[in-house]
Amino acid sequence: MIIYKNSMDGFMESYYNDALSNEVEEYFIGAMGWKPGSGEKSSWANSLDKIAKVFGKAGLPGDCGVLVEFCLSRSSNPKRIDVIVLGKDGSGNDNFVIIELKQWETVERPFPGMLRVTFAHGPKNVLHPSEQAMDYKNYMRYLFEVVYAGSLNPHSCSYCHNYVVKDPDPMFSHEFLEIMEDTPTFANRDMDRLGEFLRKYVGRGDGLRAMYELENSRIRPSKKLVDSVASILKGNREYVLLDEQRVAFRTILHAALGGEGKRTVLVNGDPGTGKSVVAVNAMAELLNRGANVRFVAPNQAFRSAVTDSLAKGDYKNKKTIGMLFSGSSSFFDSRENEFDVIVVDEAHRLKKRGAFMYKGESQVRDIVRAARASVFFVDDTQKIRPTDEGSMDRIREVAAEEGSELFEVSLSTQFRCLGTEDYVEWVTDALEIPGSKEYSDWTDSGYDFRIFDDPARMRDVIFALQEEGYRARLLAGYAWPWTSARDGNPDAEVDDIVLPGGLALPWNSRDKQAAWSYDPFCAGQVGCIHTSQGLEFDYVGVIVGKDLAIDADGKLVADFSNYYDSEGKKGLRGDREALTRYVKNIYRVLMTRGMLGCYVYFVDPEMTRLFKGKLEGLSQFRSV
Repeated sequence: MIIYKNSMDGFMESYYNDALSNEVEEYFIGAMGWKPGSGEKSSWANSLDKIAKVFGKAGLPGDCGVLVEFCLSRSSNPKRIDVIVLGKDGSGNDNFVIIELKQWETVERPFPGMLRVTFAHGPKNVLHPSEQAMDYKNYMRYLFEVVYAGSLNPHSCSYCHNYVVKDPDPMFSHEFLEIMEDTPTFANRDMDRLGEFLRKYVGRGDGLRAMYELENSRIRPSKKLVDSVASILKGNREYVLLDEQRVAFRTILHAALGGEGKRTVLVNGDPGTGKSVVAVNAMAELLNRGANVRFVAPNQAFRSAVTDSLAKGDYKNKKTIGMLFSGSSSFFDSRENEFDVIVVDEAHRLKKRGAFMYKGESQVRDIVRAARASVFFVDDTQKIRPTDEGSMDRIREVAAEEGSELFEVSLSTQFRCLGTEDYVEWVTDALEIPGSKEYSDWTDSGYDFRIFDDPARMRDVIFALQEEGYRARLLAGYAWPWTSARDGNPDAEVDDIVLPGGLALPWNSRDKQAAWSYDPFCAGQVGCIHTSQGLEFDYVGVIVGKDLAIDADGKLVADFSNYYDSEGKKGLRGDREALTRYVKNIYRVLMTRGMLGCYVYFVDPEMTRLFKGKLEGLSQFRSV
C-alpha cells in the first residue's frame, strides 16, 4: 500500500505551492482510516521540504516516480518507508532508491550496535538509520517478486537533514562503517552528495512504469529466503515433531497441497501441547514445497520470541525469518486467495470489529478469504478480551460460509509443566473454569508448585533461578495501572506494582516489550498476559491481584474496579460474568507458562486460603 505517489514534476509542484504535507495528510487519512498525529504531520512538513530541496538542486528529471510512506504490509500499523524515488541509471537499468528521513539533531551511543535519541516523550534506543533503510531494502529483495526477479534494482540511504556531524561522532563511528558502505548516511552538510547519489541511480528519469510495477508486485518468498529458513531450521531439536504432532503436520500438508478449492485446518490443543512446534514445521515444509506462506501470530511478543528461538539469537537470521511473520491485521484488504497458505498460531487472539486499530470486520474471515488454505491453532480457554474472536466455533462458522472444506485435529500430549496434564487440569478446576477434566494427584511428578505468603521471597527465588541460568520471569494479572510512556515510563522506570512489605516492581518495558521474555535487561520486570501468552519459561512467579476476588457465595469473580486493561473491559458494560471468564483465562495462561515450576502469590489473603484449600489431599504441596 502506498500513501502518496506522484511524478517528480507533480511532487515538486506541490512543494513549490507549499501543499506537499497537506496532500500527504489527505492521502494518509484515506488509506489508513484515521488522522495522523501532530508529530507525524510535523515530520512531513519538515522532512519532505528538505528532501524536495535535494531533488530540486540535483535536477532530477520530472518523469522520475516518487512514493511517500510506502507500506511494506497491509497491517494496521505497518512498517513504512519514508520516500522512494524511481528511475533509470546511465545504463538504462530500472532502479529505485529508498530514503529514510530523520530529524535527529543529537545522538548518543548507549552500547555497541545501537544509537540513543531523545524524542518528545523521552530518550529511546534505536537502530542506525542506514540499518533501518537497509532492512527495508533486504525485505523487498526477499519478498517482492519484481525485485528479486531482477526487473527493479533496489538501493538505499538515510538523510539526517538536521544533523551536524561532530568529531568523533557516534553515528559515523567505525562500527557502522559496513552498514554505511551498503547504505550511506547523509547529514546536514551532505545535500550535494545525496543529490549525486540519487542522480547515479535515477538520473535518467523514466520511472513511472517502474513505480507501477513496484506498487503491483506480487509478494511471495524468494528461493533465497526459503533456502535461508530451511538452513536455520535444519537440526533444530526444539522443533522435532512427536506422535500426534506429526498427525497434525501431515493433515496440514494434505489440506494445503492437495485438491482444489478452499481448505481450512483447525488444530485444537491446551497450553503446552506443541501447537507452535507444529505450526513452524508446517510453515517450513510448505515453503520448501514452493508455497507462498505467511506465519501469523497476533501477539508481537510471541512473534519476537519465536523468531529469536528459531534464529538461536543470531540477529541476521532473526531478521530473515521475521520477514515471513506478520500480525493478524494484515489481511483485511487482501485479494481473494492472495496467499497459498496462512498459518495462524495463537488464533484465539484474532480480533473482530472494534479492536484497537483494526479496520476490518473479522480477522478470521480476512484470513480464510486471503488464503487458499488457512490453518488455525486454537485454545478456546485462552481468549482474554471481548474483541478476541478466534474460537473453534467461529472458525467453523466462517469456513462453512466461505465454502472452505474443514479438517480438525486435536493435540493432547502435554510437553509443558513436566508433561503432567493433571497439573493443567487442576489449574483449570481451581480457577473454576468450565470444562475441566478429571485429574490425579500431580504433586509427585516433580513439578515445583508453591504458594508464597511473602512476595519478596517469591521475587528472590525467581531472581536466584535467573542467576543459575534458568529462564525465569515474574508475571502478574492486569490488576495495576501501567504508567504511560508519555508520563515518563517508556522503559520500566516506574514501579507500578506495589506489594505488601514495601516491595515495588515495574511492569515490563514498553521499549523492549517484544523482547521482554528473553532480554536480560528485562529480568527484573513483571510481564503481563500480552508479553507472555504463547511463551514458555522454566519457572514463573505469578502475582494474583485483586482483579480476581471471592464473592459472598465463595465463588471466584472478577472485580471491574481492580482490572486495568481498558481494551479487556471494552464493551462489557458491567457484564461481570464475561469479565470473570476473561480474567480466569488470563490466570490460567499465566499459571501454565512454567515448564519446571510455578510459584504464586495472592495479594488477597482470603485467596491464599482458598487455593491452599483446593490443594488439600494432594500429597506433596509446599507452602512458603
